[in-house]
Amino acid sequence: MLERILNGYTDQLLERALDAASLRQRVLADNLANVDTPGFKRSDVAFASLVKAQMASQEEAGTRLQLVRTNPLHLPAPPPAPALPRPVVVQDLQTAYRPDGNNVDIDREMASEAENALLYQALVQRVNGRLSLLGEAMK
Repeated sequence: MLERILNGYTDQLLERALDAASLRQRVLADNLANVDTPGFKRSDVAFASLVKAQMASQEEAGTRLQLVRTNPLHLPAPPPAPALPRPVVVQDLQTAYRPDGNNVDIDREMASEAENALLYQALVQRVNGRLSLLGEAMK
């Protein structure tokens, strides 16, 4: 029971989202470091789109919130957590801003870094909130 509380679907999703934001920070820093490298193609991290697609497919299949009880007097059990997607680094091969083939736009990368930093801070606050609630419950 304690394992389900401390390692539930929400906690796993938060952990995976923090991993994705951390990976994205490294990828964006790599893009900025190669802003003047001829032929360099920028990369980004796909995670949120993968989670949205997974949730949409579960919604279509009708398996997202199915509950099963063996007795009408039992409390409903939470559905089994689906396997979470892993963040994936994707390279942008379609665009080229300069004649040398480099497609890194420094303004876009800086804005993406700021957005990613805000997301990471929000995720950390959410994790801290969950841990705080668990601490209060244990008192």
